[in-house]
Order: sequence, then C-alpha cells, then structure tokens
Amino acid sequence: MMSKLWILIYIQISLSLGLLLGCSHKHLEVKSDAELINTNVWTAKRVNSLTLSTQLCTDQSIKELAKFLNLRRLRIYSSGITATGFQDLPYFEQLTHIYVPRSAMGNDALKVLVRAAPNLAVIDISYCPIGDLGVQALALLPKLEYLDLSGTDITSLSIETFRNMPNLNFLRVDNTDISQAEVTSLFESLSIQNCRKEDASPTR
Repeated sequence: MMSKLWILIYIQISLSLGLLLGCSHKHLEVKSDAELINTNVWTAKRVNSLTLSTQLCTDQSIKELAKFLNLRRLRIYSSGITATGFQDLPYFEQLTHIYVPRSAMGNDALKVLVRAAPNLAVIDISYCPIGDLGVQALALLPKLEYLDLSGTDITSLSIETFRNMPNLNFLRVDNTDISQAEVTSLFESLSIQNCRKEDASPTR
C-alpha cells in the first residue's frame, strides 16, 4: 500500500516539475551546434522561440531543428549556415515568425522555407541573396503579413507579386532596385502600411 502511495507521490511531483520546466523553456538561445545537439527532445518540445546567435551554428544546427516540434519563432543570426544548409529546413507546422537577415538564404532555400513553414506571417530576409523568383515563392504563403526585403536583389518585376499577397500589411524594400515611384504607386493601390523606401539607389 505504501509503495503505491509513493508511486502516486512521485508521479505528482514529476508532473509538477514538468509544468514548471515547461514555463521556463519558452525561449532558447544557442551559440553552437553542440548546444543544439545536447538539447534533449523533451526540452525541445517546450521551446516555442529559438535563436541561433553565433557563427558557431552551422548547417548541422539546421538538421537539429527537427526536434523543435512546437516552434513558433525562429531567429538565425549566423554566417556559419550555408545556402545548402538552409535547404535542409524541417517541417514547422506552427512556425509563424522567422528572422534570417544577412544570411545565405537564397531563392532555392526560400522555396524550401515556404513548403516547410506554410503558416508564416512574419518574414525578415533583409540583405539576403533573394531575387524576384524567391518573392514569387512567398506569394504561396496565405497568412503573410510582414515582409522585410531590404537590401535584396529584387526588382520592379516583384511589384505584381506583392499585389497577389492578400494579407500583406507591412513591406520594406529599402536599398533595392525598386524605385521610389513604384513603391509609392504600390502603397497607394494596396492597404500596405509602413511601405518604406529610404534609398532608391542600391548600396549593396
């Protein structure tokens, strides 16, 4: 009888600790592949916001993301991840925000991202090697609301694609080949807020 009582107490304590740990792992910042590799599956399931913050996070880190099943926000500030690495992105059903500025993410990797995270609403791919073909892939995201394409290789050919993004309400295209006049016209024809164009001459 006592043994059953101790078992019940142990289960109750375990559940309580699980709830406490669940609250303490909502955001995780990692600085190397080793940290991600050593993150166990149970911890990963409790993380809904993840930051890869240094160049010690390489392509191996992208492969390790598969265990973060409940991820909603992903920030990658690492020059150690290559264009090939980005093409190994796992499927993220719940991911809504991704920030990968000044990274190696290109058109092909962006197509993978669209398939891997179909519910994205916020994307920052500023100063990445993204062109008009990449923007066409983004048009497949029905929930996209915020898009930062500053410093990318897009041209006026992307204007029509922006018009086919029904929920887009923030667009930034500073330091691209899109002219100020084109941005103004787009702003006037769509309900896009904060459509900014600080410099019509590319400075890349």
